[in-house]
Amino acid sequence: MGIGKQRSASRQRATRALLMAVAAIVCATVVVPRTSTGEETQREDGKRGRLGHRLIAQLPPGFSGASPDEIRNHLANEYILGQFLTTKLRSVDRRCSYGFTVDTDFSMTLDTLKTSADESLSNECGQRLSSLLRTIEPNEAEFDLARKRIAAAKMRASSRQSTYLALGVRSATVEAYRELYTEGTPEKIWLSLDAGDFENSRYDKFLDWYDKRFGGTTADAFSVAPDTPDNLTAQHVCRIRPIPMVQQLDIAKGGWGQRAILVIDQGYSTDGLAGIENPTLRNLCPPHAQTAPADSGVTDQVGGILSCAREHLGKDKWLVVYSNERPVASLEEMKDLAQTIAKSLGGETCSETRSRIYVVNFTGVP
Repeated sequence: MGIGKQRSASRQRATRALLMAVAAIVCATVVVPRTSTGEETQREDGKRGRLGHRLIAQLPPGFSGASPDEIRNHLANEYILGQFLTTKLRSVDRRCSYGFTVDTDFSMTLDTLKTSADESLSNECGQRLSSLLRTIEPNEAEFDLARKRIAAAKMRASSRQSTYLALGVRSATVEAYRELYTEGTPEKIWLSLDAGDFENSRYDKFLDWYDKRFGGTTADAFSVAPDTPDNLTAQHVCRIRPIPMVQQLDIAKGGWGQRAILVIDQGYSTDGLAGIENPTLRNLCPPHAQTAPADSGVTDQVGGILSCAREHLGKDKWLVVYSNERPVASLEEMKDLAQTIAKSLGGETCSETRSRIYVVNFTGVP
């Protein structure tokens, strides 16, 4: 009887810590307007929508010296929290329809699923979420629903074989990132999370995680992570360029409709036309501004079937160039394009540990 009371009191304390921490996340969250660039964001649950208003919160990881298992557990619990938040908010006000992402820097983003965003509505949804989380009491049934939905989404993603090139390229780039990042890094762990991580999650462990990470946390301890230009370029400047600047990465998979794609390290800085400084790269991305020099070397045949996607893992920002029409670009065409881009970049610096441009060659049978 004494043990049962102790467990009950411990769970009540953990639940209170959970509510305080989640409320703090919302208090530290800001609504950041983002303008559409003609690109579409790809969500892990398969939903797609134009960039709108985002609720962005930076969670305090405190993970100096953390083991890979601790990082894996932390990221999995953040996914469960994100699913719980978006489900609860929509059940209270169906206008507040958000998807969520968890990044390798331990930030969480709630991004509107609507094709257009109303700033006043985004502010209202943020306030409603903050008010809601001061009164709710998460229970085990809600936890189970959240983790099962994440597990199902991961299962669908692993078996996705879309006939649409723009959807399949997400699976293709994930395979490239798995080759580029080393074992034990947050990026590699994030990329390897699968349905099993959520099928095996336990409610008591989830509450213990919150009690350990966020117990007694105040709103001031949560930093805001706005989607604004940063000093990324300055952080990643290298003094000696790796050789070669262009590198081929062979992957023994079918490519999800793609024969070859390009992934370009630091290919962009922010969303919008101004976020891609190099005119040759910018002209490959919608809306096509036709700003590339006449002698850029990008042929109309290749340039007319290509598009791009901007992706990031933590502080790393990758520009992915892929085919959005059939017949898709061949390996040789993509290699030639990579050399053209390298020439247009001139003497620009790059990451110390990576080539600047990777030609990802899918050698498996489509």
